[in-house]
Amino acid sequence: MNHGCGPAHLYVDRLDRRLVGFGRTLAYTLVGRGEGTNDVEKRKSHRVRVNLAARYRSLSVSLDCEVCNLSTDGLFLRAEFLDSAGTIAHVDLDLPGNESPVKISGEVVRTDDKPLSCGMGIRFHDLRLPTRLQLANYMLERTSTAVQ
Repeated sequence: MNHGCGPAHLYVDRLDRRLVGFGRTLAYTLVGRGEGTNDVEKRKSHRVRVNLAARYRSLSVSLDCEVCNLSTDGLFLRAEFLDSAGTIAHVDLDLPGNESPVKISGEVVRTDDKPLSCGMGIRFHDLRLPTRLQLANYMLERTSTAVQ
């Protein structure tokens, strides 16, 4: 399966269902299969619902939190303390099967202070390819498991 997206391409090795190449179309071509929605999102990348432990750090706060959705471009984490939009932050994300957390830098792009959805949207900055592939593979595994 090969989907063009300019100079980079995304395809999956059907034998082990791992991401072999990478491109910006991950959102709609592979990971989006298991969401059960026909709505077209205006986001650059599709999100996958998750429940992952993480640590959030900025100049003003350090806290343990839970990531509730994840894409290759960002994440939303539940937290009772909210930094303001524009804050540069670091997130250490615990992915299942990893010995050490995935270290991600980003910017708070939105906050939600509603009681049941209190948290922050973080857009990744300069995510290195190995880290992006690690996240994409996790999302792919999570989606294919949900479909089965």
